[in-house]
Amino acid sequence: MSGFERPLIVNWGFGVNSTALIVELCNRAIVPDLVIAADTLGEKPETYEYKTLFEEWLIQEHKLAIATVTRGITNVRKTGRKVATDVESYSSLEQNCIVNKTLPSLAFGMKGCSQKWKREPIDWYADIWPPAVRAWAEGRKVTKALGYDAGESRRAGITDDEKYHYVYPLIDWGMTREDCVKVLEIAGLPVPPKSACFYCPASKKSEIVQLSIEHPELYARALAMEENAVNLGSTKGLGRSFAWSEVQSTAAPEVIEQICMCYDGEESTR
Repeated sequence: MSGFERPLIVNWGFGVNSTALIVELCNRAIVPDLVIAADTLGEKPETYEYKTLFEEWLIQEHKLAIATVTRGITNVRKTGRKVATDVESYSSLEQNCIVNKTLPSLAFGMKGCSQKWKREPIDWYADIWPPAVRAWAEGRKVTKALGYDAGESRRAGITDDEKYHYVYPLIDWGMTREDCVKVLEIAGLPVPPKSACFYCPASKKSEIVQLSIEHPELYARALAMEENAVNLGSTKGLGRSFAWSEVQSTAAPEVIEQICMCYDGEESTR
């Protein structure tokens, strides 16, 4: 098992590193017991297209399916019961924001949307996943492989807890982001597009303009969310320090905005 105790879980964040991690594990005959992905239902079409392609590849090459969880649809609690019809029954993060006349928490400098719509659904699923339940009942831990590459070793500081043993295979194998891209190319897979909600407050102004051109219907929904929001305090809009509605469609400056820290098993969008 090359040092990987079972059961082995990989959180797939739709990005380069987590995708390459899964592929390379399979290349080394270490097929994960569970590949799980959290979906806010707000990804761009290109990401969903890639998700379908990668799922088909995994099933065909390794008979490995991806468990996709969404907070509003899966509604899985630690008890395994369906949640009642309450605030947690929103079908998506977008709907949650619209109904409550607010914006994703990142627009206020917080990470609540990541915690609630990515990390918690993944944890809820794992808590009732039979192999994990058996392991914990026997006093064993579940191994969770995280997709930090060799250039991100400073981020590999998550310590073991009572449930999980965390491992960083890409770092152990000395694989950089460039190596991850090569792994995908050799496997015949394209490089995944950047994963992020189409209304992500961490979007650069140039990305907002790109969205307005390539997906005007999604851009319109993002502006509707922004216009619908009230009681924003010092937040100007989806861009936190600026409103998306103020971004001009020509010559938008390439500025560095805040980094999206959405949880995908790597703690940030890759």
